[in-house]
Parts: sequence; C-alpha cells; structure tokens
Amino acid sequence: MSESFTRELQGIINREAPGRTTKLIDDVYLIGSRTCVVGKNHVSLPKIYDPYGKTGFWLAPLIAGWASVRTKKKGRYGRGR
Repeated sequence: MSESFTRELQGIINREAPGRTTKLIDDVYLIGSRTCVVGKNHVSLPKIYDPYGKTGFWLAPLIAGWASVRTKKKGRYGRGR
C-alpha cells in the first residue's frame, strides 16, 4: 500500500481510537476482501458514500500491518505497578 494510504489509515485510527498507537503503521498490506450488506432502513445507511449508500452493498478490504502500541510502564522492579 502507498504511504498516503498508510497516513490516511493512521488518521482514521487516531480519530476513532485516540492514543492507541505511537507511530505510523508499518507494512500495511491487503489480505482479502469481504462483502458488506446493510438493510434499506439501517440507521448507518445515510453515512455511507454513494453509490454504496443507495444500494447498501459494497466490498470492504481486509488489511493487515504492524503498529507500535503504548503499554503501561513497568514499575521499578518490572512488576507493572
């Protein structure tokens, strides 16, 4: 995947789960896709981009990559306090 795709993905993560990763996700790659379908009266349908919001049917990429995640700092003796 391109560097701009990775930056955009990081922006989504920062918006949806702030403070979860410390740097860009490395080695993002496509591992497949899946079909997504919502009913014509689904509450999220207006938020979906056209033409997919009209049909309620789209393909979503399955992606994978590596990220650095903040963890709790260990105590003086490595006991995680």
